[in-house]
Amino acid sequence: MTWKKSVLFITATHGDEAIGVEAISEVNRTRSESVDFIIGNEIAYSLGTRCIEGRIGGDLNRSAPGICGSQQYHERRAWEILQIAKGYDWVVDLHGCSQPMSVFIILSKIDPQRLQLAARFDIPRILLWQTLPGHKGGALNASVDCGIEIECGPKDDPMVREKLVRTIKDFLISINDANCDWAEWFKRREVYTVVDSIPFEEKDQYPDLKEWGRVVVAGYTRYALFVGVYPHIHCLLLERLPSAQIELLCVPARGRGCEQGGSH
Repeated sequence: MTWKKSVLFITATHGDEAIGVEAISEVNRTRSESVDFIIGNEIAYSLGTRCIEGRIGGDLNRSAPGICGSQQYHERRAWEILQIAKGYDWVVDLHGCSQPMSVFIILSKIDPQRLQLAARFDIPRILLWQTLPGHKGGALNASVDCGIEIECGPKDDPMVREKLVRTIKDFLISINDANCDWAEWFKRREVYTVVDSIPFEEKDQYPDLKEWGRVVVAGYTRYALFVGVYPHIHCLLLERLPSAQIELLCVPARGRGCEQGGSH
């Protein structure tokens, strides 16, 4: 079997989201053994832009699994990152947003290993936002063996960055806990799933939306997220899962414990 390391952090998948680089750098300043991390979009990060514009550009987090040797940087870089990720049990992709959404987890694929990884982070909100079948490219965390995404906002807020640093430090301690009941940890979380969106053209009908705020749409209670972030929609609409559904998510993995994938 191939020996694997524990965890790889991907930072600056979008070049204007430096919070991940700053947080991991701070974590490493306080550790005798550094945490492994890479800068996802090195060119965009050097320019301070979300993506690379123009002929070779594109969104790195919409490009997995990528294409080896592609002339498109985002496709080639996505493939390179996934090759690096093969050497790790767990992959955590750190993102930042301008909106005040605090720190939460995104799962782009649902399986027992990803649920376990998400539960190990002391982060109360988890969003199930799966890559749709048939899409040409997807999120990096959905294309690795076991990966999650952590979103933080506002990305330039020192308090949010410090919260991310503390969360990562606590997670690194939890790696050595072989007796945890991660399913119980997961069931304590607020779990949401993306069910719809409000089109940009209808934004004037919902003038006072806030991140994670309740909104009634077509008679259903939903929760708003990424308000005004994407150009083609006003926001995502979320449904909060009841505890019974969260329990069902954990059922297939009961009895698995907290073992990591790969061999050590």
